[in-house]
Amino acid sequence: MSPERRRFLDFLQHERHLAANSCEAYLRDLGQFEFYLQAHYSGRSLVDVERVHIRGWLASIAPELAARSLARKLGSLRSFYAFQMESGQMGRNPALTLKMPKLSRHLPTVLSQEMVERLLEAPPESETKVDSVRGNSGTEKSERNQALILRNQLALEILYGSGLRVSELVRIDVQDFDSHRESVRVLGKGSKERIVPVGRVCRRVLNLYLTVRSTLTHPKTSFLDPQALLLSARGGRWGARRAQEMVSEAGIVRTGRNDLHPHVLRHSCATHLLEAGVDLRIIQELLGHQSVSTTEKYTHLSTQSLERIYDAAHPLARN
Repeated sequence: MSPERRRFLDFLQHERHLAANSCEAYLRDLGQFEFYLQAHYSGRSLVDVERVHIRGWLASIAPELAARSLARKLGSLRSFYAFQMESGQMGRNPALTLKMPKLSRHLPTVLSQEMVERLLEAPPESETKVDSVRGNSGTEKSERNQALILRNQLALEILYGSGLRVSELVRIDVQDFDSHRESVRVLGKGSKERIVPVGRVCRRVLNLYLTVRSTLTHPKTSFLDPQALLLSARGGRWGARRAQEMVSEAGIVRTGRNDLHPHVLRHSCATHLLEAGVDLRIIQELLGHQSVSTTEKYTHLSTQSLERIYDAAHPLARN
């Protein structure tokens, strides 16, 4: 890693307090631009560039990328050179005069409330009652399977019920729930904490899961993460990628859809709250959005729902 990128990484981590994934995205974009410079302008460093160099790089990668990805890469360069100006390494920002690509307005996928109910439908009674499982077999294997079933169910309940990002979900520790387990402390983007409520059904599943969580020890080493709420089958903290796969699998099995991912549940949570009359500022706080403008996209989804209801129900629309 070049010295310029390393200093920028320190800035992102210690001053802007960005999440690891965000830091990686910035560094990846800068690394790709640095590779372009070395290939086409030998000897030219990241802090020795002009507008034409940036424009040439963006033009070279434009055929392979969507406008949103291109805009993100230009944004990474703008942030990098703004930091160089503040630290006195450069006198101007060469990326600032380039226009951002026009982005088409993309509305997120939202499930109907009926579809969400199907997705969150509890497993059969024989799978959800811990006592009956112990009474029927008493085997360690059945308890481990029970713990995995309840873990998946708990993850679905939290993702939709509290509108969390998947990265926030897998970072939850057992101690993050309050003594009554009616809310949970969440560590969001930029390491910002917020308190979000959890529903009644979610609390019930949580209590069941906690009774069998200890069975998810590593089969050989007996390791068990003492803090993480959601555990893998080997006793470690559950990963975001595996949580995404679980949501996709649950979507196929329970709803017949193959396009579900954790953020669909977050979008659905926000939209359903808005349709129920919850104030936009409350939804902003629940989701952890820094700006209410980010939350406002759900008003467009709510309007679309209203138009569908109007078209289906109003006499003048039917005529």
